[in-house]
Amino acid sequence: MIFRVSGEEYRGHSIRVLLGFLASLLEEKGLQEMAAQIADYSRNNRRVLAELEEGHIRSVYGVLEYSEEQAKKLVNAAESLIRFLEKIEEGVFPA
Repeated sequence: MIFRVSGEEYRGHSIRVLLGFLASLLEEKGLQEMAAQIADYSRNNRRVLAELEEGHIRSVYGVLEYSEEQAKKLVNAAESLIRFLEKIEEGVFPA
């Protein structure tokens, strides 16, 4: 979505930073409501987004083990984020 909105490639791995950058881009494009939705989502899901980031970092730089319950929680969080961003994308780029 960042590429579709800005036309430029953005490098980064932090989910929270990427969401913040996307919100800023949308705000610049006059899409304040969608930018606010992203900010609210990030604020309301701060803890689980941080856990997703930690999982990425730990998987790249070290041994990573999660319980089945923890893994399910993170998979559900990732799926929720994808669904949320699909709704935002539909609003930004209506069919």
